[in-house]
Amino acid sequence: MKHVPTDPQSRIEIWEWALDTLALRIDQLGDEGMVYLDLYKRTERELEAELEKADTLKSMRDRLKRRQVKAHQSSTARS
Repeated sequence: MKHVPTDPQSRIEIWEWALDTLALRIDQLGDEGMVYLDLYKRTERELEAELEKADTLKSMRDRLKRRQVKAHQSSTARS
């Protein structure tokens, strides 16, 4: 079984690759490629979910950094 990356950027790259591959295949097949449209739409949703997760993680990390800076400023102000 292949390793599934857990970091958001790698997962985003995989979803983007999948969309590119599907788009090319659908285009190459013409009318017959329409059978892949539902898969393409699902892949778009997965990419959007991964992008949202990455944004949320960034927001969380930014919040923690701000909290650490405040804590550091408070401790140095008391000294």
